[in-house]
This record gives sequence, structure tokens and C-alpha cells, in this order.
Amino acid sequence: MNRNSHPGSSATPAELRAQVEDLRAELGHTVEALAAKADVKSRAQQRAAQVKEQMHERTTHARSRASHLRHPRGAASGGSGGKGASTAPVMKDKRLLIALAVATAAGIAIAVGRQRYCHRSR
Repeated sequence: MNRNSHPGSSATPAELRAQVEDLRAELGHTVEALAAKADVKSRAQQRAAQVKEQMHERTTHARSRASHLRHPRGAASGGSGGKGASTAPVMKDKRLLIALAVATAAGIAIAVGRQRYCHRSR
């Protein structure tokens, strides 16, 4: 029935069928919307995919920025073009990280040794 029509109005059977089809379609869309809201697993998967895509974009952006910071003013594209020229800054960074890791480990070892020594003497 049409929302504006009243139960005794003179609607033809064809008009009534059309109204019923319209209401069925509207009800179908409403049910689909409610089912989509109730499907927590699917919504969680969609959100996970969105977050994954955002993290991928951020990672790409961060790598790009790091590359520009590592090779300022086009230094990455210039030079001899050999493999050694492009890996030198990376090797320097690795050596620096190793040195920092060794220094941190030594500092921790000293702190732990001191703590043990101080607790023993009491």
C-alpha cells in the first residue's frame, strides 16, 4: 500500500502490486543494511584492511623521507653510479648502530654488576 493511501481506497491491482514490489525492495535494502551492521567479523576485517593500507602508506612515506634525509640534494642519483657509492651511507649507519648496541650492552652490564656488588656488601 502507498503510505498516503488508506485501506479502502480504490487502487487497482496493478498499483497494489507495484506498491508491494517497492516495499519489498525497500525492506530488502533495510535488511541488508542491518545485516552489514550486525556482521562484526566482516566489519573488523574491513577495518583491519584499512589500517593495513594506512600503515603501508605511512611506511612508504617514512622510507621515502629517510632516503631523502640520507641522500640530500640529489646525492643518491649522482656519483659514479657504482654499488659502493650507494651502500657507503648504509654501512656507516650499520656500524653506528652496532657501536650504539655494544655501548648500551656494556652500560647495562656495568649497571647490573654494580647493583649486584652493592647488594652483596650490605
